[in-house]
Amino acid sequence: MIFMSAQVHDAPDATRVPTAVGPLAGAGLGAVAAVLGLVPWLVTDRRLPLQNLWAVQTTPGDMPVVLLPLSQYALVQLLGLLALGPAAAGLVLRVLRHVRQVQVRPRAALGAAHGVLVVHAVVAVQSLGVVAGGLTHRTASQAYLAVLMAVVVTGVLLGLAALALLAARARAALVLGTGVVALLVGRWVYALAAPVGLPGQDHLYGLAAWCDLWLPPALVGAAVGWAGVRTVGRVAAAAVVVLALWAVPAVFTAVDSVAGYRVAMRYPAELAAYGVQVLQAALTDPVRIGTQLLVVAVVAAGVAAGVAVVSRRGGWIRATP
Repeated sequence: MIFMSAQVHDAPDATRVPTAVGPLAGAGLGAVAAVLGLVPWLVTDRRLPLQNLWAVQTTPGDMPVVLLPLSQYALVQLLGLLALGPAAAGLVLRVLRHVRQVQVRPRAALGAAHGVLVVHAVVAVQSLGVVAGGLTHRTASQAYLAVLMAVVVTGVLLGLAALALLAARARAALVLGTGVVALLVGRWVYALAAPVGLPGQDHLYGLAAWCDLWLPPALVGAAVGWAGVRTVGRVAAAAVVVLALWAVPAVFTAVDSVAGYRVAMRYPAELAAYGVQVLQAALTDPVRIGTQLLVVAVVAAGVAAGVAVVSRRGGWIRATP
């Protein structure tokens, strides 16, 4: 009798209505993820880094508080801070699709995008407004502000693209979304380990450099191995991501070098030539290219072998899109 009563008691659980993740829940997820993406900056004193075109001479401790580290020396870090949070939201939505008793509705990703946009709009308007109010009234200041705005918009768009790709069902989309994350995760870790404007962080530079070198190819390899290369779309996605892994970090290196070359700021031709020289050197660095391609191949092969083994045993990986 006890056994029978237990069966009757457990029956409702089997027919329980799945928890729905709709646009509203998605918006909350997107907002939280966007804030978490900014954590490397939010855990600092949030003082605006010193600006070369600031109207008044001041010390780092007297700079105003901002929600984004707007600086010509942190352009790529800005992309990471703005893109990694939304990417995490997309990954969460993708994982939730495979959780029992959870139903992710089609408009959940759109809701997450709206949540991200609200947070990013607030931090961008506040930070850009502070910078605009403190710069000297010169043409150079206007150009500098325009560059910062362009970088912020690019970071927001990259984050939304990563969110959409990682939340999509197609495996090729997963590979492309992971590629966006891989290209920026090293800079995000760097920002967390050595925040802009904070001295005394030299002992963490090694960790950040290690992550910047090894995390991107490992993530790309894991995504390619998981998705496989059985369709044209997956092969194309893998090729695009590997090509980006070779070219985009070189572009980032050139941007960082040009942005930090203050002496040549008044000589655009010399600055452009220097940027091209740095880009060419980074694109043809055999150590970096060879190391990253090797890591991609090894990790992809290992993950693909693991997926094959689990799939043959009827594991849960077979059910994934």
